Amino acid sequence: MTVQELNTVLGNNIKLYRRLKNISRPKLAEMIGVHHLQLIKWETGQAMVRGSNLILLSSILGVEVWELFYTGKVVLMGDEKLQRIYGVGK
Repeated sequence: MTVQELNTVLGNNIKLYRRLKNISRPKLAEMIGVHHLQLIKWETGQAMVRGSNLILLSSILGVEVWELFYTGKVVLMGDEKLQRIYGVGK
């Protein structure tokens, strides 16, 4: 996986979890302490997220840092908790 592909995966997951938490871009940017345009760059894979910001993002979004890089399927179940599908039959 290239750096650009990794940034894209990360950005897509930040956007997904932000939306699932019903947090606006400006609000999340404020919570992290960055400009909302920086958050847009992260969500579109145009910029890398620093380690300290990854930790803040994971805490605010309620996920582990590794989940921000997860490339598998993410689905919502009836109880609205995020459930991951790791493979066939699970």
